[in-house]
Amino acid sequence: MEAIILAGGKGTRMKGTVPKVLVEVNGTPIIKKVYKAVNNKYVNRTIIVVGEQKETIQNTLSGNITYAYQMIPLGTMDAYIQALPYVSTKEVIVVPADIPYLDKSIIQDIIEYYYQNNIRNLLIGMRVMNPYNYGRIIIDNKKIRIVEEKECSEEERNVNIVNTGIYIFHVEDVYNYLKELQIHHQNNEYYLTDYINYLASNKLLDSLIFPENYHLKGANDLETLKILDNEYNNENTFKKIY
Repeated sequence: MEAIILAGGKGTRMKGTVPKVLVEVNGTPIIKKVYKAVNNKYVNRTIIVVGEQKETIQNTLSGNITYAYQMIPLGTMDAYIQALPYVSTKEVIVVPADIPYLDKSIIQDIIEYYYQNNIRNLLIGMRVMNPYNYGRIIIDNKKIRIVEEKECSEEERNVNIVNTGIYIFHVEDVYNYLKELQIHHQNNEYYLTDYINYLASNKLLDSLIFPENYHLKGANDLETLKILDNEYNNENTFKKIY
């Protein structure tokens, strides 16, 4: 299996001069922590999709890495497509570059679950107390679909099962989907979640839902990053006491 890290976005909501994926958490850039988490015994190579920060990210990382360039940030599906020419395995695990406390053991557990259950495509979700800022995973009569928060109805906003942005894909399935690819004109982006919905509608998708865990939470802005830092510090303070 190979890993794809999606790091092509601008990350402007961090409101700083440093790109989001290069913001340091406990002295380490977020992208470096994500790379370490996916760099495990099941992953042969990592492909990182980069945009304007290509050189800076390349100077930050070292290892068995291939870089794919997303010239124009046209969304997560476009980023995945840019990585495909470099993929040489039948399966890939796709991970966002903005999960600051992503843990290697969780990634290994996900991959083991995928192989042990003979799954074709896998969606990783999480049940949370506050689903704000996340795409919602709607499960209705065992049918799965994802709705981005900005497109949720009032009823869908109350759903507390959210998309972590982590997936394992059987690579060849995407080529049948490309002819159905549609852009969201509101922001001129192609959503990877549309592909998830396609897989689900064709019965090619399974899901694995975790309980709430800060190790699986992304940080889109400084406020969220501060909350995750506090969860990390509280957990480690507890460990030190006991």
